[in-house]
Parts: sequence; C-alpha cells; structure tokens
Amino acid sequence: MVSSSEDVVRQRSGLAPYLALMPASSRGAFMHAACVGRPSAARARCGLVRYVGAKKILRFCASCLKEQVAGEEVGWWLAEHQLPAMWFCARHNHLLSYVSVGPDMQ
Repeated sequence: MVSSSEDVVRQRSGLAPYLALMPASSRGAFMHAACVGRPSAARARCGLVRYVGAKKILRFCASCLKEQVAGEEVGWWLAEHQLPAMWFCARHNHLLSYVSVGPDMQ
C-alpha cells in the first residue's frame, strides 16, 4: 500500500503543478479528502473539474501530427496533450493548438 501524503501526490500524479498554485487552505482540504479516501470530495476540492469538462477542447501539436501522418498516414489525439494545464508539447516544446468540441462534433 502506498502512503497518502502531499509528497506522494506530487510524485505520482499530474497534480503537482496545481498543488503549488493552490492556496494553503484549499491544498490542505484537498489532501485531507484524498488521504481519508473520499474521492468525490477530493475531486471537488482540487478545483480542476470545472475546467476539464466544461471547456470541451482537444489539444494537439502540429509537429506531432505531421510526424504521425508521414509515418502512419493518419493522425491521432495524444493523451499527454489532453492532460489538464498541458499547453506545450513535451517532445517538440511547441505551443499546442486546440479544437473546440461542440454539440455537432460529439
């Protein structure tokens, strides 16, 4: 079993950048909810849920897309580009482009 602590969350999740930006009181409430095993409370306390689903955007790197199409003749959405607060491609260090997903695209 992995112990629950802020250090573990920082090392083993994508929340490290968010924890650094959270006010201490919000961070403490989130960590308490996460450590006592209340996932719905932890999700609500982290403050990310309002940004992830509400915007309904997909992000992509134009350079990754060019490489995919050149090699496989098809492009795909990379999961790492869809992570919250991921605005640059880690491979190419380029700003990600995005596409809004509206009702007609779902």
